Amino acid sequence: MIGNIAHQWRQPLSVITTSVSALSLKEELKILEPDDIKETNETVKKMAEFLNNTIENFRNFFQKDQPKKDFIIAQTIDSTLEIIKASYDNHFIVLNKDLDNTIEYFGSENFLAQVLLNILSNAKDAFIENQIENKKVNLKLFKEKNIIKIVIQDNAGGIKDENIDKIFDPYFTTKHKSQGTGLGLYMSTQIINKHFNGTLSVSNVINEEKELGASFLIEIPTENN
Repeated sequence: MIGNIAHQWRQPLSVITTSVSALSLKEELKILEPDDIKETNETVKKMAEFLNNTIENFRNFFQKDQPKKDFIIAQTIDSTLEIIKASYDNHFIVLNKDLDNTIEYFGSENFLAQVLLNILSNAKDAFIENQIENKKVNLKLFKEKNIIKIVIQDNAGGIKDENIDKIFDPYFTTKHKSQGTGLGLYMSTQIINKHFNGTLSVSNVINEEKELGASFLIEIPTENN
């Protein structure tokens, strides 16, 4: 999560630094225009507001008491993607969406967002670990009968056969201890099961380009509403 915040902050901080440096340089060269200070001030204020909003969004994201409400799942997905967008862009990961914008649900959207963010972050780590060049994640939201389905599929090389049945176990991880405790996917299954009466599963799949990857499937019954 700290990594995602860092990626979100990197660009606006760079804009602030560049703007102030340019202002100082113009002053040294005696080419400062009357509107330069005003324009720089507006840029810095705008970027500072963005940084503040980022912190507020992350703080609300992890509140223990998550209120239940009606929400559009596609909008929750888009909000979650905004959190990880900078990190994905930084690692040149292309994310394709196919979302049904009409699907509503009554529950805690932040809990669902936490699960999505965990899966998307794991995909990013798999791309880096396996040194994948053409990185792609496909995210699909649709409904079949009374089941809401969210599919997150990558082309990061898939999960080893000896690990695929263990990845939802508590404390199981293939990462270095500095990268996590192995509780992310376990907690995700608990959230989907306990708060949405649904299931979270995974399988290895080969996409149209004959690339191997992992496909996570979230299934949530609509009658839970």
